[in-house]
Amino acid sequence: CGKKAESGELVPMKIAFCTWAGYAPLFIADEKGYFEEAGYDVEIVIMEDESTYGAAFVSNEIQALGQVLDRDIIQYEAGAPEQYVCTMDCSTGGDGLIATAEIQSMDDLAGKTVAVDKAATSYFFFLQALADSNITEDQINIVEMGNDEAGAAFIAGQVDAAVTWEPSLSNCSQREGGHILVSSADYPKAIIDVLTVSTNFLKDHPDAADVLND
Repeated sequence: CGKKAESGELVPMKIAFCTWAGYAPLFIADEKGYFEEAGYDVEIVIMEDESTYGAAFVSNEIQALGQVLDRDIIQYEAGAPEQYVCTMDCSTGGDGLIATAEIQSMDDLAGKTVAVDKAATSYFFFLQALADSNITEDQINIVEMGNDEAGAAFIAGQVDAAVTWEPSLSNCSQREGGHILVSSADYPKAIIDVLTVSTNFLKDHPDAADVLND
C-alpha cells in the first residue's frame, strides 16, 4: 500500500487522458477503490487537447497522464517532468489511412489531397507508412484537421484520403470505392499508449509509480 499524507488523509492525485477505450482500466481501478487502498485520492481528468499535456505537467495541474508514446517523447524532450510507468495498450487496427478506389498504394497519394492531424499521433503514423513508399510528403497536398473531421471529410468527398480512426475506418465504404489503404494493424508498434507520472510528484510520493503500474 502507498503512504498517506502526514495528516492521515489520502494523497490527492490527478490522472489525465483523452477519450479512449484503452484507458478504461484506470476507471475500473478507481471505482474498485484500488487507488484509495493504496493511499491516493485520484481524480480522473479528461483532456482532449494533446498540446496542453506538457504544460499541465509543468504547472502541476496533473500528476499522471495517459497518452501516446510519441507525444510523451516530444514532451520529455521539451523539459516536461515526466517518467514512464507502464504501457496501456497498442493500436492494432483502430487507426488507419482511408482512400478512394484509385489509390491502391502509398505511392498513389502523389498529387492527392490527404487530411491528417499534424498535432496528433496520426501524423506520426502517417509518416511511418510514408517512409515505406517511394514518395515524400511534399508530393502530397496535406490538409490539417482532427481525426473525426478527417474521416467525415473523406466520406463527404472533400479529400482523396484521410488519416483517421474508428468508426470512420469501418464507415469509409459509405463513400463509393472507399477502403482502408493501411492501418495500425500493419504497423502494430506505431501507436502505443503509455502512462507517465510527474517526477516532481514522485519526489514526495515515490511509491506512486508502483501504484499506477499495479
